Amino acid sequence: MREYEVLFIVNPECEDDRLKEVIEKFTGIVTRNGGEILKVDEWGRQKLAYEIGGFSKGSYVLLDFAGGTSLAAEIERNLRLDEQVLKFLTVKLSDQVDPEKRRQEIVVARAKAAEQAARDAAAGPRMDREHHRDRDRSMDDIG
Repeated sequence: MREYEVLFIVNPECEDDRLKEVIEKFTGIVTRNGGEILKVDEWGRQKLAYEIGGFSKGSYVLLDFAGGTSLAAEIERNLRLDEQVLKFLTVKLSDQVDPEKRRQEIVVARAKAAEQAARDAAAGPRMDREHHRDRDRSMDDIG
């Protein structure tokens, strides 16, 4: 099995329930065609780099799955046909993947990220303090 990542942008006017339906549609296509879902990340509504179909924002969804080349082609075909999808990009991440091992790696990576976020939150706004300290030093050099 190969590992693929699909990032797709959904119409920002799409209600949350409808967005869930769109995501379930594509995860369903993966499972019905013998693939395995590794990760689904909803990034929320983000500003687009450029206007697409009259929209300046879109709801971003990242779908990571394992399957064959025919599955990737089927996902892309359905993404093209879905009127709610503004744009998409498919990337092959690996030629060979063990889905269970990859899921475990994702769980560990998410746990580490959550740990780091908790440590950063407890430490407070360190970057702001450093910025002000550096700014004050440069002001001392001027005056």
